[in-house]
Amino acid sequence: DIVHVIGDDTNGHLQCSDGISNLVIWHPDELISATTVAGTQECMRRAVIQQEFGAASDPNMKCVAGNISHEVVQACLTMKDFSHDFCSKALTSVLARQSSSVFALGDLATSDVITSLVHPVLAGTGRWAAEGLALGDGNRAPGTIAGMLVAEQNVCSSRFGVKGKIDASVRVCQGDGTTAVAPLELKTGRQHATHSGQVQLYQLMLHDLYDGQNQSPTALLLYAADNASVAKHQANFAMVQHLICNRNVLAAHQFGRG
Repeated sequence: DIVHVIGDDTNGHLQCSDGISNLVIWHPDELISATTVAGTQECMRRAVIQQEFGAASDPNMKCVAGNISHEVVQACLTMKDFSHDFCSKALTSVLARQSSSVFALGDLATSDVITSLVHPVLAGTGRWAAEGLALGDGNRAPGTIAGMLVAEQNVCSSRFGVKGKIDASVRVCQGDGTTAVAPLELKTGRQHATHSGQVQLYQLMLHDLYDGQNQSPTALLLYAADNASVAKHQANFAMVQHLICNRNVLAAHQFGRG
């Protein structure tokens, strides 16, 4: 079995310390989805079944509306424009691209119905953006978003044995006037216990991708409901260690199947 031990090498002797320098990755080449690993916080067996057979579910309006909301909000973040006109244009464009997904829902799902589900999300994120975005020489308060680097960023980390698609990698304003990179995950539904674990792993993956350089200590969860808000999650090593242990169980199962 291949084992990756992350620790500090001092005088030829491996020493474990705090932070991410105290992890053991079993079968690091077995890349496990961050979403699946985060799901182990609720039920390990469900995560194993999902890994084995996939998350089987029929398409539904909330799911399709959520995907469309993601694309529209990402377009708004890219342009730093949450105005009504821009949101309407972006929504029209995304609906055209997602027409086959809407059609697959059946006769009850029309563009008007999907639009009615997406509008509250856009209204909520628009109100959040008024304070949460750093625009021009105006609001540069610590924690505000200065801009988006990449949308739907696929990251594979063989160092930590995890993979995932981050909704957005953004530049976050720091107290000293600089910016740092952070993962931003958009959620159109209710808050869930697994969301924190998901962004903790995304933070870990970005640490690997950027070699820890110019990285924000916080990961962001944007809950895009009527009263949209951003939850800021500081790096939590105890949670990361627990998630990596669960990831190792999943990796061993996946390796055994191979």
